[in-house]
Amino acid sequence: MQNRQLTLLFANRESEMDRELLFEKIEQFLGQSYFNPAMMFAGASIVLFVGYSSGSLFVDMLAWYLLSSMVIAVVQFTDWRCRQYDKWDEKRIALIWFRTIAGFTVAGLFGASYVVLPPEHDASSMLILTIILVAIVFGVFVNNTLFPEYYITFFVVLTASAILYAVFYGDEHMVLYAPILLGLCAAAIIVVIPKLLVMTRIAVEAIEVKISLEKEVLDHIKTKKIIEHQALHDPLTGVANRRKFEIDLDKLIRERKNSANSFAVLFLDLNGFKSVNDSYGHAVGDAMLVSICKRLTSFAGLGSDGEMVARVGGDEFCLLYPHLSADIVLEKLVADLKLALSEPIAVNDQRVSVGASVGVGIYPQDGTTLDELLVHADRQMYQDKVNSKLKRRSTDKD
Repeated sequence: MQNRQLTLLFANRESEMDRELLFEKIEQFLGQSYFNPAMMFAGASIVLFVGYSSGSLFVDMLAWYLLSSMVIAVVQFTDWRCRQYDKWDEKRIALIWFRTIAGFTVAGLFGASYVVLPPEHDASSMLILTIILVAIVFGVFVNNTLFPEYYITFFVVLTASAILYAVFYGDEHMVLYAPILLGLCAAAIIVVIPKLLVMTRIAVEAIEVKISLEKEVLDHIKTKKIIEHQALHDPLTGVANRRKFEIDLDKLIRERKNSANSFAVLFLDLNGFKSVNDSYGHAVGDAMLVSICKRLTSFAGLGSDGEMVARVGGDEFCLLYPHLSADIVLEKLVADLKLALSEPIAVNDQRVSVGASVGVGIYPQDGTTLDELLVHADRQMYQDKVNSKLKRRSTDKD
């Protein structure tokens, strides 16, 4: 309900652009109105002094001053709380609505500040109060240019309170200054407010340009990240492609150039994948590749220690283990990897399985450059493939 009322107060805003504009205006409104409470506290203190100098009743002066100070303190506290929330937080919207009502209450109290004057007061006291009210109104005008709805309503509430007091409790001095108040109202309506509305329009247009530029920059960054991701990742499986793998591998080699720490590159080729494509179609083959990559990613434990999985060919993959600890036995690692990949995969109500041939290149024993490591791992992989075929033939003969 509060959000709806605030939206009605500050005009209808339905589009995302309007929503962002509202939040940005509120952000700047809080910045512009930073000194409003201090200005109003000062104005209330001057009113109190004028009433005291005029011989007003202490109880009347204190009651008005305490009530005004309490509401101004609420405005100040609400401003402070609003600044604690993020710009996009909906709680800030509700607080702004509450702060707006408190601001209008302050306007009404200042408009009725003539009540602090004693029945027997001179014209100078009335003049000072009138000047204070004019100063406060123009201060609010200057400090709240982004929301004409606010400063116009503030002006109307303050002047209406003063006029109502003049109508019901006015004396000869009030009759004297009533034309002055009405003249100031007319000047504000005819001259000041139209100029402020022009300033408001310019300020809002500047915010709209700022929001548009920010959106363009964000869209550009987002598009750039998408392009960079597409350039370095396999579009089907989402894992790194050959280019990213080689970039990261080359970077790791340069980092380990003067280090004795080893790392391993595993080169993997699927066995029997072509027959899956031929038998079940490319759609099943693609789905199987996605599942294989998920298994590889889970097996490698990506992110735990800088490990990487990359698809470097149609059915070829590379795994990078940047840190080889003493408890890692590569032979067992390769055997476990083959076992994990040999488990049947359910694809479109079909259960299909493939094997894998794996080769390993260890830095710096098997090579100190990218090409040396990949060539060594590739040769081992093909040797493993040959051995697997020979083993299958031997098994078939038996």
